[in-house]
Amino acid sequence: MKLNSLTLKKLILEVMEEATRRDFLKGMVGLGATAALGGKISDLNVGEDETDFGPFKPVSPASMGVAKKSATLTPSMKAAGKEALDSLRSTPDVEFYTVAPAQDPASGNSYAYVDMNSIYDEADKSIDLDIAVEDAELFYEDWTVMQVYKYVFGQLAFWGTFRDESNAQSRKMTKTVPTIDSLGQEVKVKLLPLAWTVSLDIFMQKMILLDSKLQQYPNKRKEILMKEGLTEEEYEILKDKYDGLLETLDNPAYIPNPDYEPQENQ
Repeated sequence: MKLNSLTLKKLILEVMEEATRRDFLKGMVGLGATAALGGKISDLNVGEDETDFGPFKPVSPASMGVAKKSATLTPSMKAAGKEALDSLRSTPDVEFYTVAPAQDPASGNSYAYVDMNSIYDEADKSIDLDIAVEDAELFYEDWTVMQVYKYVFGQLAFWGTFRDESNAQSRKMTKTVPTIDSLGQEVKVKLLPLAWTVSLDIFMQKMILLDSKLQQYPNKRKEILMKEGLTEEEYEILKDKYDGLLETLDNPAYIPNPDYEPQENQ
C-alpha cells in the first residue's frame, strides 16, 4: 500500500531535521565545509560516462520484464507527471544553496541545489509549486527504485541544463553561484534544478517503501526485490549508497547566495 504524501514528507523530514539545517547555516558554510564529508560525495556520484554501476546494469521501464507496472497509471497521468517535472527545471534565487551529494565530472566540484525542506516551505506558499511537486511523482510511478537512482545520478550533465521557454528545442546551462573551495580558490558552482531535488526525494521515498515492504514481508523478500529488478547483492550495494545519502543529507553544507534579495527589498 502506497503511503500518502503527507506521511512520506514527515518521514523524509525526520531524516533531514530543520534544526540540523539551521545549525549548519550558523557554522560550516561553502564548499570548504565539504571537507568533512571526505570522499562520500564522489562515492555517491555516478559518472556521466559510466554505463554500469558495480554489478548493476541500466534498464528502461519498457524493456524490463520485471519492472513495476501500475494498474492505475494512464498515459495522460504519465504525461502530466512529465509536464510537472519539466516545470521544475529551474533554480530560484534563495538565501542559501545546499551542497549536493553529486559532483560535476568536468570540474570535480560539487553541484549545489535547493533542498527539499526549502521546496516544502515554498510549496506551502505556492499552490502551483505544491501541485507540480505532487504530480511529478506520476512520472516515476512505474519506475523501479534502481531506475530512479540511475536517472538522478547518472545524467548530471542533463540536469545541469534548463529549457529556454522561448525555444522548446534549446537548452541553456544552469545558473552558478560563486564560493571559495577547500583550497581557498574562487569557483563557480553549478546549480541543479528543483526537478533534480524532487527526483532525489522520490528515490528516497521509494527506498523507504522498499525497506518497509522487506521488513513487513520477510518471507517474500526475493519476490519484492525481483519486482524492483534487484538481486540480493544488488540491493545490498544500493542500500549502502542510500545509507550514505542519508548521512550526507543529514549533515549538509551551505553556500550563501550573494545575489539574494529578500522579498521585502524587491
